[in-house]
Amino acid sequence: APYPAQGSSPRPEDELELLTKKMLYDMENPPSEEYF
Repeated sequence: APYPAQGSSPRPEDELELLTKKMLYDMENPPSEEYF
């Protein structure tokens, strides 16, 4: 298999998906007014 089941680093697609989910979560749940 090109990618091991337990990799030391996530695949680019998985990392991009995580970043997208984090960005959407941050937009829906602002950390705090002090964040900006």
